[in-house]
Amino acid sequence: TGGILIEASMVGCHAIGVDIDGSMVQGSIVNLKSLNCQFLGVIRGDARMIPLREGSVDCIATDPPYGRSTSLKRVELAKLLARFMDEAPSAVKRDGHICMAYPSWLDLDIPSDFRLVEEHDMKVHRSLTRRIVVLRRL
Repeated sequence: TGGILIEASMVGCHAIGVDIDGSMVQGSIVNLKSLNCQFLGVIRGDARMIPLREGSVDCIATDPPYGRSTSLKRVELAKLLARFMDEAPSAVKRDGHICMAYPSWLDLDIPSDFRLVEEHDMKVHRSLTRRIVVLRRL
């Protein structure tokens, strides 16, 4: 819980977390504090309506929920990612990045003002290969 925020803090980033699940928000805060991580906050919010101002962040790193053990709050993953990709890019500054992981079977539409920098597939188990992409805002 809060793994991306912990890693971001450990490399000196000023991290802000967003999660729709209040218990995940609280768990992330507990974990960040227990490791003495510096962070700006963890917000309860929806990836389909990012609570960040336009051009306010250098980077978004996300690993949205997928798989049998996760809850999507009744939102189909493809729809969630499509809405995220409609909403999130505006928060990223020019020359900023989005790094995200998602199941390789899913087609991701890259916004026209972003360029694919890297793409890697990582086999997790027999029925899941995770695709990790890095996008840069033009």
